Amino acid sequence: MQPQSAQSLNPHCLLQALTASNAGLPAIEFRQWTDKDLGAISAALRQTGLAVSSILAEPVIPLTDPPTSKRGWKDWPPR
Repeated sequence: MQPQSAQSLNPHCLLQALTASNAGLPAIEFRQWTDKDLGAISAALRQTGLAVSSILAEPVIPLTDPPTSKRGWKDWPPR
């Protein structure tokens, strides 16, 4: 994957990263990754110097609910 220039970044992604950086935050976190433009996120992080502290992984299931947790992982990804 080639780095993107600032001009080609997703404006929303860059704005969020710059806002976090300007607020003095050292890192960001985000929920789910399959619907995100990871290239744009990566470029915005490089441009701002931010790190990623956490990503909520998928599938989003309650791991403490036995019927759901037993079904959830073996049925991922959805078909």
